[in-house]
Amino acid sequence: MAEQEGKQALMIQLPWTVPQQPNVQTIVLQQPAKTQMELNASTDKTAISSFALSVIIALILGGFATWLAYWYGRKSFKLTELSFKVVSEDIRQAAKTNSDIAISMMENQITITELQIRSKEKSEELERIITRGGEIIVLQNKLIIELYKLATLGDEIFKKDIEVIVSRLNELNNEILSEYHLFLLLMSTDSKEYSRIKILGDLFLQIAWEVAARVQLNHKIGSIYLDEKFKETLHNSFKENCIFDEDEVNHIKKIIEEEVYDLLSNVSDIFQNEIHLYLLSKKAA
Repeated sequence: MAEQEGKQALMIQLPWTVPQQPNVQTIVLQQPAKTQMELNASTDKTAISSFALSVIIALILGGFATWLAYWYGRKSFKLTELSFKVVSEDIRQAAKTNSDIAISMMENQITITELQIRSKEKSEELERIITRGGEIIVLQNKLIIELYKLATLGDEIFKKDIEVIVSRLNELNNEILSEYHLFLLLMSTDSKEYSRIKILGDLFLQIAWEVAARVQLNHKIGSIYLDEKFKETLHNSFKENCIFDEDEVNHIKKIIEEEVYDLLSNVSDIFQNEIHLYLLSKKAA
C-alpha cells in the first residue's frame, strides 16, 4: 500500500506524467436469441435460393449447350451425309466414266486390231493372187514362144521329133492347168470376175490342148488354124454366157479366126487384163 502511494506521489511530482484517466465501463448489448435465429434463417434461404438459382441457370445453360451441340451435330451429320453422297456420286460417276473410257479404248483397240488383221490378210491375199496370176501368164508366154519357135521348123518333121514337141507342149499345158486351178482357189466363186477369168482360162487351155492334138495328129507344126467345128463350139460357149457383152463376144469370134499363135497371144492378153481388173477391185474393196 505504501509502495502504491509512493508511485502516485512520484507521478504527481513528474510534470510529463499523463494524468490518470477515469475508469470507463463498456456495456455490451446482446440481441435476443430470436433475432439471431431469424438472421441465420434468412442467410440460409438466401444461400439456398442462390444455389437453386445457380442450379437452374446451370441446367438451362447445360440444356441449351446440349441442344446446341445436338443441333450442330445434326447439321454436321447432314452435311457429312450430303458430302458423303456427293463424294460417292462423284466416285461412281468417275468409275463409270473410267469404265466407259476403258471400254471405248478396248473397243477401239479391237477395231484397230481387226482392221490391221484384215489389212494384213488382204495384202497377203493380193500377194498370193499376183504371184499365182503371174505364174500363169509366164507359163502362157512360154507356150506361145514355144509355138513360135516350132513354126520356124517347117511343116514336115520326123515322127520322133513330133513326139518330143507334143510332150513339151503337154508339159507346159499341165503346168498352166495346175497354176490355173491354184489361182481359182484364191477367188470367190460367186463373183463376176471369177466367172470371166475362168471362162478365159478355160478358153486358153482348150486351144492349147487342141494345138497339141493337131500337131500329134497331122505331124504339122507350121501354120495351124482351128477347125470350123471347134471354132463354132468356142463361139457358142461365149455367146451363151451373159457375163460377156456383145462387143466382147464379137471380139472373141474375130480372134478365133486367127492362127493359133496369134489366137493364144490375144486370149492371154485378155486373161491378163481381167486379172488386173480383179486386183483393182480387191484393192478398192
